[in-house]
Amino acid sequence: MSQRANVRSSPRKSKRQEIMPLDENALVPEAAAGCDEAGEDGLEQEQATPRPSRSGASGRGKIAARSGVSPQRRVRVRQDPLGLDGTTDIDSRLQLGVIPELQALQVTSGFSVELASVGVGSSITRAQSRSQSSAASSSAASGSPRRPKSPVKQLSDLQFASRPIVFGDIPDELPLDVADLYQRLKDISDGIGIAPAVIRDRIAAVGGRKEPLRPWTTNDDIAISEADAEVELNEILEIREAASLCTAENLSEAAWNDEVHSRLLRLALRSIPGVRHYNITTARICPELTARHISGDILSSKLVDYSINILPSKDAWKSMRDLLGAQPYPLQTINQTRYDGVRFKPCAVSIETKVQSNEQDGKIQLGMWSSAYFARIRRLQQDRDDAAGLPSEESGRSASTVTLPLLLANTHNWSLLFARDREDCIEVMGELRVGDTASLHGLYKLLSTLRLLAEWSNSTFREWIESEVLGMELSA
Repeated sequence: MSQRANVRSSPRKSKRQEIMPLDENALVPEAAAGCDEAGEDGLEQEQATPRPSRSGASGRGKIAARSGVSPQRRVRVRQDPLGLDGTTDIDSRLQLGVIPELQALQVTSGFSVELASVGVGSSITRAQSRSQSSAASSSAASGSPRRPKSPVKQLSDLQFASRPIVFGDIPDELPLDVADLYQRLKDISDGIGIAPAVIRDRIAAVGGRKEPLRPWTTNDDIAISEADAEVELNEILEIREAASLCTAENLSEAAWNDEVHSRLLRLALRSIPGVRHYNITTARICPELTARHISGDILSSKLVDYSINILPSKDAWKSMRDLLGAQPYPLQTINQTRYDGVRFKPCAVSIETKVQSNEQDGKIQLGMWSSAYFARIRRLQQDRDDAAGLPSEESGRSASTVTLPLLLANTHNWSLLFARDREDCIEVMGELRVGDTASLHGLYKLLSTLRLLAEWSNSTFREWIESEVLGMELSA
């Protein structure tokens, strides 16, 4: 409602800026007035025009009433270095009647004006204060203040989760559900039986001296025709070229996912029934399942990029619908997220991709994602037992859970980890190098790894989900 006062420049007579009382007829604009209606150069100047007051009140009185500061306390800063009206409020009593030398006039966010002085910093942030006050009022009115989030920047931060997430090496003896899987994956890591023997000579020619074909590299048991094997080899070479380009041009993680990782997953899994991969970069963990700090604060949740999921049978879907239908709406999902694509498709393998990043970040994401999954499974099993009238066990029991394979891709290199739910913690074990996208043999290793994990998902994992979570009777 107010007009801007004239911006006047005075010759500089001393190092100290001139300060004078506010003219009684001049009205002080808001801090943003000089920005909103400026001319071509952003420094439009206008002549100040006295404005009639309302209800007989003087302009000076209206200013005082609006800002809550008496006219005696208002000062005007001349020699505005930014070309904006430098009028601001300073409580002279707080400043002990002395205004220190003004060194800088800085327009900050929220159209607030900050005065930096020697020895004393005076911040005049009326607009910012109003914004904060409004936000606080809105939060109070909603009645649902958000809990603060505790940051997770290092692996050791996860030790403070209410159910700690701990990391270690792969032990000599793994749980039975993945013991055989691990041995077969270790053979793949060593390059044993990774490529189809029907095109042995072609693979040798493509690899050349850089990647010589070893006697143990090809596998006669891989069921594929020569024509299909040639098509697969050509696609592998295209993926290798795309990965090389992503590295050379320093492309983003999203570009790697689009050009390399998605193509690799499609090639590996497209011929395997009952299993499918999903891009879940936007799938958020259900807040009720997110790991919490021992203080009660929510740990900043971490997302992953892909998952390999099993497609439920008709009988499994019926049992799943009955089980989830009894859950509160936010938890009507078989996984740790309500993302539509995977909401009713049990997640067997989780994949995190990184580009030129510290592997610690990827492990944190996989650890928190796995923790939320185990929390989901514990609740489902407990609710199923309660519905069946089975005796309740102690709170926080470690339910019958599966060991989850995890994959971490960091630029070209892929690693395997395992996660399991223990009595007092979530344990992440790893890692085993299972291939790369920089070499022909590395890509054959990755294809073999992904296909073996899909096979495990369709057998061991599917049986566990149907019997231990959905409560289905397994056929002999």
